[in-house]
Amino acid sequence: SASDAPPAKVLLRYDFPEDWCFIVATPKVESRIHGGLEREIFKRLCPIPAVEVGMITRIILMKLLPSIIERDIETFGSGLTELQDLGFAKAARNLMHPATRECIRMMLEGGVYGAGQSSFGPTAYGLIKKNEQTRTLEAELRDLLESFGGGEVYITGPNNKGAEVKVYNKT
Repeated sequence: SASDAPPAKVLLRYDFPEDWCFIVATPKVESRIHGGLEREIFKRLCPIPAVEVGMITRIILMKLLPSIIERDIETFGSGLTELQDLGFAKAARNLMHPATRECIRMMLEGGVYGAGQSSFGPTAYGLIKKNEQTRTLEAELRDLLESFGGGEVYITGPNNKGAEVKVYNKT
């Protein structure tokens, strides 16, 4: 983080539907933005303009959270994709590796409900339901990544348990 501010408090938490999953594609390319360069970009972009913070907040409160409660994968996916045009995600999109851009394009054309890039990449993800289409898209993404020199594709479900923190005694 570029800031010393503590993380925000958890206000609420809902379980993701078990039939929702993410297809994840990581091209075998060097991460172009990490470490010191990533911190510098965050410092340059902070604070995010209040108008964009308002738009992000509205998407989270009016689309993402209600769609989890209502099990509405289409609305959740569209909100997820909308977030890619705001805040840090917008800056990351402009610096996206071509392989990542192609993975996201293929995911959206292949029927995912929403897609984006993890931080500054190169990992791309798409929200999809577990079905035969999921395996077909997985194979297509593997082929695409091979044309860029390889990479990893996998499907993962929600982790509805949350984070686990372990504290070890140093003595």
